[in-house]
Parts: sequence; C-alpha cells; structure tokens
Amino acid sequence: GAPSIYYGGEVGLSGKHDPDNRRCMIWDEDSQNIDLLNHIKILIKLRNQHSAFKSTEFEWIDVNDELEYIIYKKEDLIFIINNSNTSRIINLPKVLQNTKFINIYDNNVINLKNELKLNDYDFYILKK
Repeated sequence: GAPSIYYGGEVGLSGKHDPDNRRCMIWDEDSQNIDLLNHIKILIKLRNQHSAFKSTEFEWIDVNDELEYIIYKKEDLIFIINNSNTSRIINLPKVLQNTKFINIYDNNVINLKNELKLNDYDFYILKK
C-alpha cells in the first residue's frame, strides 16, 4: 500500500498509548528533529525516482533466524538492513561479494567484499 506519515512523525513528534496519545504538533523548528525530516525527504525522493519502492515483488537474498538483518532485492535495487540495536558484521552471500554498487541513499560508491559492517539500525539501498 501507499506509505503514510501521521502528522508530526516526520519531525519526531512523540506520543504513546492512551492517555499519552499523539501530542500537539511541534511548530518551533529548533525543537524538531531535522535529521529525521531530511531522512523522510530522501526516502520520498527515492520512492518517486525508483519504481522498485512501489513494487510488491521482491526476492529474499539473506536473512538470519532472529530477523536481526535482512537482505532482499526489488527490481534493480538491493536492500541491506540491520534490524537491531546492535552493530554487526554480516557475512555477505556470494552473489553480493566483490561487487561494486552505488548506495542510492547517499550516492556513495560501495565496493562490497566478503563482509559488511552495519551500525545499529543501519541500512544500504544499492544499485549496480
């Protein structure tokens, strides 16, 4: 389905379960999480530029039993995601080893070897 961002989520507005439901919008930009806002803007731009973000078809490349990290392919993009609060070194599948990619999130070239270090909740969105 279409992604949605509930008001204030893009600037880190907090709120929990009842009775601490969604709080009032933070209008003071000095109190907003600008890094999170910029992250959301990049993801929106990438979704508009790459049809893979809208595709429902994907191929699992690797996943560990605890789902601490996942690697999958959608069209021409490879997603590598550390889904845990611990940094880790991933032994890459042979299909990704010794391959050059562009990380489209930050437009940096990445040369994958046998392993890849991911910080907590880190990710790559790669394209050949």
